[in-house]
Amino acid sequence: CKHDRGVWCVRYSPDGKYVATSDGDGNVKVTDVHSGSEVASISPNKLGFFPLKVAIFSVDFHPGNGQWDWNNPVHRQLAIGSFSLQGGKILLWDPKTNEVNAQFHGHKSLITGIAFSPNGELLASVGWGSYDSQGEVKLWDVKTQQEIVQIKGHDSPVRGEIGRAHV
Repeated sequence: CKHDRGVWCVRYSPDGKYVATSDGDGNVKVTDVHSGSEVASISPNKLGFFPLKVAIFSVDFHPGNGQWDWNNPVHRQLAIGSFSLQGGKILLWDPKTNEVNAQFHGHKSLITGIAFSPNGELLASVGWGSYDSQGEVKLWDVKTQQEIVQIKGHDSPVRGEIGRAHV
């Protein structure tokens, strides 16, 4: 898959068959690892950002049951952590239908990391910048799109990717 302006994030699907990439122009692409073929992509205007400038710093596949299932609308979701002049926003994207099914609002700055919990019921996100206090980690309920926990108190900004624990 080709990005014109740098890749910000690379993430494997739970079964290792696909890779998702995001870039500084607000594009997200899903590529079949074995064939190298792009199987899905979404642009900033489809994500609801056009004409605003947006960057996608983080993506994550729904963990499913260890498979990324094209036939299951829940298990084929990708979480997208974005930033534009509107602030940080999390989107759930269905690559098969090319629809954004949910939006999570609460970060004032860019979202530098995002990850589903192992069971897919929660999302963790990291906001970093002058508007979020020293990098807030937020936990979200995926079904309700509501913030359920905010973890504060870091002595410096939280910048890195969030990994998924394998249980």
